[in-house]
Amino acid sequence: MKTKLHTINQRVLMLSLLLAAALPVSAYDFMANGIAYNINEDGKTVTVTQNVQYYPNYSGDIVIPSAVYNSNNGVHYSVTEIDRLAFYACREMTSVNLPSTLVQIGQSAFSYCSGLGEIAIPASVQTIGQGAFQGCTSLVSIELPSNLTELNNNLFMSCSSLSVVRLPQYLKHIHSCVFDGCSSLTKIIIPDSVESIGNDAFRNCFNLEEITMGESLKNIDREVFTSSCSNLRHIKWNTVDFQGFDNEDYNPFHIVNFVNNCITNFEFGRKVKTIPDYICRQFTALTSISIPNSVTKIGKEAFAVCTGVTTINIPGAVTEIGESAFEGCSQLTSIFSSINDLHSTTCDVSAFNQANTSTCTLYVPKGTLSNYQTTAPWSEFLNIVELEPGDTNLDGTVTSADITTLYDQLLGAYNAATITCDVNGDGLVTAADVTTLYNIILGNEPESHEWVDLGLPSGTLWATMNIGASSPEECGDYFAWGETTPKSVYDWTTYSWSKGSVSTLTKYCENSSFGFNGFVDYKTELDPEDDAAAANWGGEWRMPSVEQVQELVENCSGQWTTLNGVYGRLFTGSNGATLFLPVTGERYGSELKYTNDGMYWLRTLKPTYSWSAYHLYVGSWTANWYDDWYYRSTGLTVRAVRVSQ
Repeated sequence: MKTKLHTINQRVLMLSLLLAAALPVSAYDFMANGIAYNINEDGKTVTVTQNVQYYPNYSGDIVIPSAVYNSNNGVHYSVTEIDRLAFYACREMTSVNLPSTLVQIGQSAFSYCSGLGEIAIPASVQTIGQGAFQGCTSLVSIELPSNLTELNNNLFMSCSSLSVVRLPQYLKHIHSCVFDGCSSLTKIIIPDSVESIGNDAFRNCFNLEEITMGESLKNIDREVFTSSCSNLRHIKWNTVDFQGFDNEDYNPFHIVNFVNNCITNFEFGRKVKTIPDYICRQFTALTSISIPNSVTKIGKEAFAVCTGVTTINIPGAVTEIGESAFEGCSQLTSIFSSINDLHSTTCDVSAFNQANTSTCTLYVPKGTLSNYQTTAPWSEFLNIVELEPGDTNLDGTVTSADITTLYDQLLGAYNAATITCDVNGDGLVTAADVTTLYNIILGNEPESHEWVDLGLPSGTLWATMNIGASSPEECGDYFAWGETTPKSVYDWTTYSWSKGSVSTLTKYCENSSFGFNGFVDYKTELDPEDDAAAANWGGEWRMPSVEQVQELVENCSGQWTTLNGVYGRLFTGSNGATLFLPVTGERYGSELKYTNDGMYWLRTLKPTYSWSAYHLYVGSWTANWYDDWYYRSTGLTVRAVRVSQ
């Protein structure tokens, strides 16, 4: 009997130990204003922890201070961490205000806080544990700190109300099941910094319609979406050098599309160099394939069995077209090839297998007809036509009728092939193509820098990209105000128009308090030779004035959005034309700062304070020019303007 009791007691003790290990630890060092804290090993900081043994009782609006006083020992501590399970299942908690001193949020810290509808995570947070917000079914939106590099497993799993997520700009890894069950999520933008996306990251995102893939993606799991993402329609693929999938079954887009046949638009970014193997294989809902001018390689079976596709454009930079790249595209009616030198391009003989080469028209650059007619597999096409630059309506001549076609395309009244309406070859169809087409018809030299007419009262035309940029979403070069070349260090010691400080200005000074030895010249606008736009682009180009920026902001609607994965503000004019200004930040010293904002120099000095000049600020909530100024020695970007002729 004694042996049996001894055995039973051992089992009970073991069970108790296992239960104790499974339950959260309830001990804490002290309480302050109803919140429990543990003192960290450094003796200077504390961690927020649970305040009861089994069922947490935090409720309502919780405010966690940056510093807390321990009445037991009379010491103030900085709050730096939230412990694992600290607020686990606090269903009556509605909001949390986190301190700017916070560095870490532990595993499952807010899991199943089903009443939590609002939480702002401070920029100081560097790590967030797995499942930290799992089951927060009332959480609608969240913005994550920019220095967060990983989203751990199950982070927002089953957050069924989550519809708006802004991911960190330095994020590298999205792990498994991060957004699994986020059924209200309709759109997600993967930052350019992300390198990998884990298994089931977007499983059960039933209403996800659009996803943008960033530039640096190297590894993407085959079951990122699964067939449950039945509303996925639009893919924006910005990944620069992704080499492809082992086969179509390892393509996560193929898995969801194979079951639902849902993807109708697959858009490639303007920096993409390689179209990966199998990327759009058997996407039968696609009707056209547009490949950006940056692409040099089209992978194996990249667009095979896209039976709904009728139009394909192949840019001139392409040097390799893989095996069966367009095989089975049986409904093709037109292919636009811009390849001039077929001898420098390798095109597999199976590239166009099962395409109807007897009825499909192959449009080729002027002067290359004979080369296409004698080079396989291009020679299989019976209808090969040389395309005249500017022939937007494909009637064989370039006349004013082509301008009408281009205008109809811009207004959405006509569905001409994008490659014919992209007259200037920048990969876009914009008002700049109208100018190029006019110049072709009139025999003028084309404008070397693109601009957009927003229908502004003054007739001011805005450049489509920054000085030094090659696309509208790029930052381009940074300039100190009044300097015309970029440099590595931006401060008063390197500034051209001072003797090393704000009070030693040698040009553009209307207040003797800031001039070197009382210098004043009363210049309030930059001379052309000191204007970064005029000096770099010449002609009629200038940095904008206060009046021109005021006109832009007051006469155009503004929207915070993305272009090829880059955040910025999109201005839309009364005529429907658009202008995108990306986030750029500012350079001071050798560092780039405030990279979530866009800041652009104006050519106008700030009155009274001669050490500063106006700039245009664009952010997620506003666009502003008045009372927005910067030290002249700071490096900002420049978007040029000119007056309509």
